[in-house]
Amino acid sequence: MDELAQTHPRPTFLFYESFLDAIELAPPRQQNRILRDLVECGLGRRSVESLPYPSNAIVRPMITNVEYAERRYYAAHLNGEKGGRPKLEVDLELAQRLYVETGSWKAVAEKMDISEATLFRARKQAGQI
Repeated sequence: MDELAQTHPRPTFLFYESFLDAIELAPPRQQNRILRDLVECGLGRRSVESLPYPSNAIVRPMITNVEYAERRYYAAHLNGEKGGRPKLEVDLELAQRLYVETGSWKAVAEKMDISEATLFRARKQAGQI
């Protein structure tokens, strides 16, 4: 990990549903141990190499995904971004014209293929609400 990652550790890691799916394929008696091993590796408390079998075989590909997500997070942070999904630009002029046509913000959101909450936030940020 780069210098920022070493000086600003994240107390979280990305957990995909597929991780749980893979863990559930293991024998029931080993599932809790594998999950705990994943968490410890994801938080940087252990290395995959130190894990016993079958944890190391199951956790290794998961940690590859975790580390990739972490690298993207820190790269975004270094570029002044916060990470996460990019902000959606809402065309408020179009929204206003559609509202005049439909008389409903719900219908406007549907026609623009965005959620009502996204439309509401965009209008609020623009001072329209």
